[in-house]
Amino acid sequence: MPTTCYASGPSGALAYQVLGTGPPDLLMVPGMHSHLELQWQLPGYRRFVRGLARHCRLIRYDKLGTGLSDPTPAPPTVPERIADLAAVAAGAGADAPVVLGFSEGGPLAIRYTLQHQVSGLVLYGTSVRPPPPEHQAELDTVLRHWGTGRSLDTFAPSQATDPQARRIAAALERAAASPAMVRHVVAAVVTTHAHGMLEQVHTPTLVLHRAEEFVPVTEARFLAEHIPGAELCILPGIDHQPWAGDADALSERIAAFLARLFPGARPRTTGTPRTSRPLAGWGSLTDAEQRVADLAAAGLSNPEIAAQLYLSRSTVETHLKRIYAKLAIDGRRQLHLSRPATSTPDRPP
Repeated sequence: MPTTCYASGPSGALAYQVLGTGPPDLLMVPGMHSHLELQWQLPGYRRFVRGLARHCRLIRYDKLGTGLSDPTPAPPTVPERIADLAAVAAGAGADAPVVLGFSEGGPLAIRYTLQHQVSGLVLYGTSVRPPPPEHQAELDTVLRHWGTGRSLDTFAPSQATDPQARRIAAALERAAASPAMVRHVVAAVVTTHAHGMLEQVHTPTLVLHRAEEFVPVTEARFLAEHIPGAELCILPGIDHQPWAGDADALSERIAAFLARLFPGARPRTTGTPRTSRPLAGWGSLTDAEQRVADLAAAGLSNPEIAAQLYLSRSTVETHLKRIYAKLAIDGRRQLHLSRPATSTPDRPP
């Protein structure tokens, strides 16, 4: 786990962690709750964060009143949230970071971009307009059951049937924010919106969204239509949390965007150096496809693979289709027979 540091904000101390090397710097603005150290224990979250850190110096933080940051007697105002974000950037030595805002952090990222020097903006699963009544009703349900893991049903439905994932989500909810604080955060979504500011954004922008997640995909299209020159990328998936489902697809899109912004930068990786892959055969499989192929060849069913890798079943099916095409085979039996002897499946205990 990266070392937890503290930056001095105008209203309290803000916990942050830095992983990877740059340039560039990628400053992540979290959603309505986070806990740097507990989230690190989630395999999906850890894989997502490490995937990003292979291409940048990633800076993550807990907003005031949540996670490891100082508690606050009253919900911070929008200007205070922006000042907190600036304090984290200064503490981490990020002069002109690329800002990544997801969920409730999206409007904050947009406002920060308009007030501070940045190199780029990435928005995922976010909206600048108040939620419609039916979505507000769903958020109210999450708040009424805060601390039970109920948020999985809304924000990571591909994991909602996994009892262990629900227990972890419940513990994370209780540690990340109190019921009162999370109610303030959700209520602030209305006041932190950035509607009417999009046309003022003149920094390279990438808008990412999953087609069937909690926030309607129309919100992503609205962002891309109103931010000048914004690039829109809609991916398959049902999960609102970026580290749930096919997290690799998101980190790969963000990595490609960073590479375009910083074509001369070659940061050291935190994992195995990348090599060019052949077009066919086992060597052509991506890391995500390799994991799925190993488990499928070992006899695990699609639901079992989805549970172990924290993916949706549809994502597993998509990976298998690509695997079969690259290996020129028809199904699981041939997959088992063609598996190299060096390929070792990561079977669950």
